[in-house]
Amino acid sequence: AVSQPYNPQPLGRGYAVLVDYFNNPQVAAELQQLLQQQSVGLVSYQQRPYLLAEFTENQNTAKKVLQTLSDRGFWVFMVDAPGVILLRSQVTIP
Repeated sequence: AVSQPYNPQPLGRGYAVLVDYFNNPQVAAELQQLLQQQSVGLVSYQQRPYLLAEFTENQNTAKKVLQTLSDRGFWVFMVDAPGVILLRSQVTIP
């Protein structure tokens, strides 16, 4: 298997909904299931790793995801996307 080249990129304009996963890969699996997304990304924000639950230019979309995850007990917050560095577009879930 060819591994992805490591090429960190800042996210573009918009909003990023980040989830603190406390180094627990199971959180990524739960996120994927809940959001019914094909992939959950891994990002760096202020030198810390987070899961990327949503990246959108629409603030209302971001707020909905934020609310949904918050209601489910995830440690989640929303930030301006340009300050977020995308490390991997898809987290490998064991």
